[in-house]
Amino acid sequence: MFGKDKDPARIGLAAHTAILHKLVSMGLEVLQPLSDDLRYDLAYYLEETVELIRIQCKAGRYVPEIGCLLFKNFNRTGGRRTGRRGYFGDAEYFGVYCEELNKTYLIPVDLVPYTGEVHLRVMPSKNNQMKKVIWARDYEV
Repeated sequence: MFGKDKDPARIGLAAHTAILHKLVSMGLEVLQPLSDDLRYDLAYYLEETVELIRIQCKAGRYVPEIGCLLFKNFNRTGGRRTGRRGYFGDAEYFGVYCEELNKTYLIPVDLVPYTGEVHLRVMPSKNNQMKKVIWARDYEV
């Protein structure tokens, strides 16, 4: 489904729906904002800590050649020629759905404070690097 010629809006909708389904199946009461201008797509309420947990949904893609799931942790402000805007302070988690792996992940926004493409390692690296590796399995829901 996630080929180069696929519509980005449909890819985003599929990821959003998969993440929503996973959270609801976990027994969470999930909220969706009415407004498109908010910096999160879904939220749920934690009664224990009396806080609203905001989630920015992202579609991830698995690249088997490098053994990583990739997603972008930013959006572009003002079109393609201007800066990247991260989600620090606007959401607590990235909800990432990878269609190739059929898995959903919740990654804390503050885990990846830079703006770029995030690599979640699925398979060990060829050089066995372990420092600064973010393992996808640690964030799977």
